[in-house]
Amino acid sequence: MSKKVKIKSGLEVLYGFDGSSPHYREGIKRDKKGNYILYPGYRRLKGMDEETPGRGSRLSTRLQNTTGKIFETDITVDWEYPYRMNNHDFGYVRHNEEGDWIMVPGYRQGDTRIIYRLALKPGITHLGLLPEYNCEDCERWVKGLPSKEVKISVAGHSREKRPIWLVRIPSSNPEALNYMVQTRDHAYETAGGYCCQGMAEFLLSEDPLSSYLRSKFNFYLMPMSNPDGVYNGMSRLTWERGVNMHMVNPSAVKQVASSLSPTGFKMEPVMQPPDAAHTAVKNTLDRIRPAVYMNIHNWTNKFFDAMMDVEESIADRILQHMPPDAERYKRMRVTTIHDKLKELKSTHFPRNCMFWELYLKDEYNTIGAVFEFPWFGLDARMMREKGRNALVALALAAIEERQL
Repeated sequence: MSKKVKIKSGLEVLYGFDGSSPHYREGIKRDKKGNYILYPGYRRLKGMDEETPGRGSRLSTRLQNTTGKIFETDITVDWEYPYRMNNHDFGYVRHNEEGDWIMVPGYRQGDTRIIYRLALKPGITHLGLLPEYNCEDCERWVKGLPSKEVKISVAGHSREKRPIWLVRIPSSNPEALNYMVQTRDHAYETAGGYCCQGMAEFLLSEDPLSSYLRSKFNFYLMPMSNPDGVYNGMSRLTWERGVNMHMVNPSAVKQVASSLSPTGFKMEPVMQPPDAAHTAVKNTLDRIRPAVYMNIHNWTNKFFDAMMDVEESIADRILQHMPPDAERYKRMRVTTIHDKLKELKSTHFPRNCMFWELYLKDEYNTIGAVFEFPWFGLDARMMREKGRNALVALALAAIEERQL
């Protein structure tokens, strides 16, 4: 349930709601001049990885205008550390009574602050670095899918007992292979939820290509693998010292001082105790044993989509079906499995640094790919389209590669 802080006469900042960041009152502070500043990196516990102040990219707040007329204001956000500031100079807004999210500029002030200059309509306006997609949004979407064509189940529950939804769109072909899509391993990366919406909309449509792909595959969509991190305003982990849900072995990283690093610190992996959400995801993947697997992320790098941890031949085929998105200012950065092994100077990946797509290739000969779809320049409709395009491109690449 939302709480609020009055920052100006007629204007309140809401916090404490599903997905808010800053999530707590302590993350909304006054400076020496009496102006309020938002600190999205505030955590009640000492964080690791991107839960360390200044390391994350989670900003999600709501502004309530109670004046009954347009309210012009500046909102200052302090990220506390110059890290990634070149990718934090924009944001997204949406009024409660309006449809899609709109990208707005953020003006840099000094090394750590961004100022948003807004003209707020009466009521509640959502402001975030990226469009929101929270636990309640995910549940509402899942429960709204047509029950005759879609099978809904719960893959497991998180540490705080939140459901991890699994959407199955089955094939009428008893020989169909399993195709698994996993998103929202990292809490701030909202693109995956919208991509899943675009995928399901396409698969349930009357498009002839949809019918063809459903004759080849049973589709499984996991739209939010990290509900605790999402709900509690984390940036990447399941909680302040939780796990990185994208890694096979529960782990995070800690910040270590280093005179050799240009930022003054380096990151070292730290093994974590088992996490309920992580266990549920692994059990689900081992049960489904997908022939094709996709994991969707969204970094904040403005001008690069990315395709990673993919076999070279599959990457080439995907690019034929889904060329770089130049219309939306993106190039495609490709990192193949061969590239990573070359960097490691190894012929195999050690289990303690494996991601799911590598684990599945190792265990079940799965064709896998990880996509990064940054929000910059896109709206929700465009992101749903990205999801549809990625689903189709990887499916066609797998059909060609394995002659299915």
